Amino acid sequence: MGRVFLVALLCAGCSLPPPPSPDWAIPSLTSFASPGAHRVVTAELLMDYPALQKRLPVRVSFPRDDGRYPIVVFSHGAYSSKDEYGLILDHWASHGYVVIAATHSDSTALGVERGDPEAGNAWVDRMADLTFLLDQLAVLSGQVKGLEGKPDPTRVAATGHSLGALTALALAGVPGVDRRDNQRKSFYDERVKVALMISPPGAIPGLVDNGGFASVKVPSLYTTATRDIVMLPDTTWEWHKDSYRMAPAGGRMLIVLKGADHYLGGIVGRGDLERDPRADDFLDIVNALTTAYLDAYLKNSSRAQAMLKASDRLVSPTLASIETK
Repeated sequence: MGRVFLVALLCAGCSLPPPPSPDWAIPSLTSFASPGAHRVVTAELLMDYPALQKRLPVRVSFPRDDGRYPIVVFSHGAYSSKDEYGLILDHWASHGYVVIAATHSDSTALGVERGDPEAGNAWVDRMADLTFLLDQLAVLSGQVKGLEGKPDPTRVAATGHSLGALTALALAGVPGVDRRDNQRKSFYDERVKVALMISPPGAIPGLVDNGGFASVKVPSLYTTATRDIVMLPDTTWEWHKDSYRMAPAGGRMLIVLKGADHYLGGIVGRGDLERDPRADDFLDIVNALTTAYLDAYLKNSSRAQAMLKASDRLVSPTLASIETK
């Protein structure tokens, strides 16, 4: 007691640096990996989309509680559908987001055969689907009971998996080739403030080149895995890191899952794969860090920002590594 008093007396009138924050003061990974405080409502509907002469299958999950919530639009992987990602989409909703996902025209759920090369040709329609949903928020809210008044169009994240991740990057400013006329175009949507990419592809000849990844205009998080899919000759799983590598510094995060595959251990994107024993751990890491990233950039949460800064100490090095720039 006397020693403390003496120090205080000696330092009266002087300025002491604040003590370092102990690890226990940092919000835990578990708090973001666990379901959030909101009860989630999920709705399925078909929206008339005259411009593309189709009815667009849509899945919406959102908090039951009243309030205004940021919007997350999600694009699935090639040949997959909106229905294969509920473990991620509903997690975000439970943490206070209106999460809107569409089933694109390249989905096997709509009769397309897996491997059909037309998936690449239909890529432009994917961006159109998501911008259509943002344009039609009032219509969508009117068709889903309990949704009206909840989506906040000033806070939007574009997200996706695999080809859907490339879709999110396009909305975030990365240009690509429209294969219908072979013209390089910008699909940037200024409403998008954040982008989250799960296993984004690298450059794809005739679609996106490496130089285009430098055009991403918003804070962006990327994930890949050491057993991620190899799609092109003379590449490895690290091809999926290229969009992060080529992005300008500032607000970028890369998560590399150690031992996971393209589907986080068979837990998202496809329902016909054997599940890895560590799949739940991989999912927890992705759910936790993407939720914290959304909170940091769309809700300006200091708690989320603290967790992201400490994430390399909070995630087991046997499961993942994290880079930032």
